[in-house]
Amino acid sequence: MREIKVNTWNRYTTANFTVVPKVMGTKHEFEFESFNITINIPPEDSANRDEGFDQVAYLGCWREDEGIKIPLEYEVHKVDLNIEVKELQNIPEEASNTSNVDSSIYDKEKRELLDKVSDRYELIANRAFTYWLEILQWSSNAPLLGVGSPSSNLSGWGTYLIDPHTNNRVYSSTNRITVQRTALVTDENWCLTLNRVQNQAELPMYIKFLHDAHVSIRSGNIHRATVELALCSENYLRYSVFELIPQNLMDDFVQFIEEANINQYLNRFFKNALGPEDKVKFNPLKNELSSLFDRRNKYMHMGKMKDITSERYERYLMAVKELLQIKLVNCVQGN
Repeated sequence: MREIKVNTWNRYTTANFTVVPKVMGTKHEFEFESFNITINIPPEDSANRDEGFDQVAYLGCWREDEGIKIPLEYEVHKVDLNIEVKELQNIPEEASNTSNVDSSIYDKEKRELLDKVSDRYELIANRAFTYWLEILQWSSNAPLLGVGSPSSNLSGWGTYLIDPHTNNRVYSSTNRITVQRTALVTDENWCLTLNRVQNQAELPMYIKFLHDAHVSIRSGNIHRATVELALCSENYLRYSVFELIPQNLMDDFVQFIEEANINQYLNRFFKNALGPEDKVKFNPLKNELSSLFDRRNKYMHMGKMKDITSERYERYLMAVKELLQIKLVNCVQGN
């Protein structure tokens, strides 16, 4: 009886994932933790299928040319992940003769073995998908790609002014609906992601903190988002400087630099490593970053963060984004 090798298959939901038509039907193949991973994007003909099918993608935007729809954007709701199973599991060929699983062809011992393999590879698949999604968010500059909408206790009713004696409504607030535009994953974003995962690129920690801040602010947690912006900035300042430290520098000097207060990086180490043009860009940011660090420290040490408004948070966010555009000489992190 001929035996076959198998791959695992897992399907993952992907909220806020919009792509150009060229990305549809493509795949990313890369190595993760020494396993061969394949991420498959649904093809165009699987979009807007009948109700009997699992809805994996929708045609989200198009233009018409003489009555013909020309696709412009697709909303990808689900992607598939395959892993090549390394172990030969002695799977009989007859097991693949039907699309439905027929477990009766396996004895109890074999089923237990296959369950263990499935459980092990599911954990690997989950880690691989998380890694791939983070790299895709980074490459597409889309922190909320793949992140579902936060749950809320709001009922959908607006705010009313009422007569407390009769409970009659005397005024209704104007309802506001905020529609957030999802980032479009272009062919360039897609190719950059593939290049990074195939080269086993690691997500820079400052990018992770920045993405966390976007998720937190979307959930309405402005204090947590502010702390994460500060962590992003501090990590970027420190590790940009670390990249410049000569390998033969004495350990005592290295330890002094690593343990220095963040204000040393802000006012001396990072600043003094900049060229004239970048220093001009950096100087206006210092006050905002210093204020951000001060608020983070008081919140972490005293549990207090006063006067943090949406407007102030946006100022901090703008300063952090401008900071990340300033690169020190020989600083390779995040390139």
